[in-house]
Amino acid sequence: MPKPPWPSRSRARRRSNVRAKRIALGVKSSPINTTLTLPIVRFDRAYHYGTFDIAHKRKASYEGACLSASHCPQAWKRIAKLGGLPLFELDTASLRFLDLYAIREGAKAVLLGLAVELGLLQRVTMWRYRYYDDEYERWYIREFTDRAEVQEEAAPMHARVRSRAGYRTTRRLTRLSGHRAEDGDLAETFGLMALAQLCGLHGAWWNDPLDDARGRAPAVGLFASTIAHIKRRHVPDQRPPRVAISKGSIEVAVSTRRRHVVFTPS
Repeated sequence: MPKPPWPSRSRARRRSNVRAKRIALGVKSSPINTTLTLPIVRFDRAYHYGTFDIAHKRKASYEGACLSASHCPQAWKRIAKLGGLPLFELDTASLRFLDLYAIREGAKAVLLGLAVELGLLQRVTMWRYRYYDDEYERWYIREFTDRAEVQEEAAPMHARVRSRAGYRTTRRLTRLSGHRAEDGDLAETFGLMALAQLCGLHGAWWNDPLDDARGRAPAVGLFASTIAHIKRRHVPDQRPPRVAISKGSIEVAVSTRRRHVVFTPS
């Protein structure tokens, strides 16, 4: 595979970009002393259509305040109707991304518990019901924190309302990462991404199957703190070469020091 046409960098510069700095977050919680293991992916490039100003992105995006990118821009051009926008190639060779779908349930519970301890999430009771969509021929779930609202919506379909333990984002999470207020599954995702940002990662990766009919495709989200520093170049709007993706993991020590929580990659 030919090397991408970006300026060369020194070995020391690459190493400084890969290793994260310590980040302190003031909290009022019990002492913390643990090690997180996060699944990550690496790839040398990704693609993005249009502006780099995240203020103009779709408000309901499941990527929150991240810049949307992917390795299959033509698919997202069809799904999100991005025709007419310029296509950019992003240099991500020195970046690391949280592999969201590779987090095991046990590890996820630990991470979400830590997010609660840090004041990024709060625990709530979620109320939900399932319904079948004839157009897409699949089951969907609707859930809210308001039980009465769920019951009113579910009643015409004679759907059973159930409860589950869930999460809601906090103002601290919004201040830290820019993600909007959410509850339920999106709150969990935003909480995991906020932790990944504190651990020195640069974004997140959703390894969804490619399915235009259901509006799904693999996606990359770059944290707002990464956007300003990433190298980019305008490229022809055509199907790009296949991108090699390597998977791994990192360990991050998390400890309380003088009323701050410090994240130190190993």
